[in-house]
Amino acid sequence: MQFKVIEAVDYLDSNPSESVFSTRWEADEYVNARIFERVDYAVQHSTVMLSEKEYDDLIEYESTFFNVVEID
Repeated sequence: MQFKVIEAVDYLDSNPSESVFSTRWEADEYVNARIFERVDYAVQHSTVMLSEKEYDDLIEYESTFFNVVEID
């Protein structure tokens, strides 16, 4: 069983990137790493200090751009 991770840049991304992994664990690890890379970029380039809630909201928001599907 393999798993495909589909990562969109934003909601209007018509050509999302796809990565294939041999286990669900590898796919989930990749998704978590990419989410935190994207969040870290946003935090590093923010002109204001983020609160804990804003940080959590940003993680949740970035999570919406990822989808993991099982493939044969």
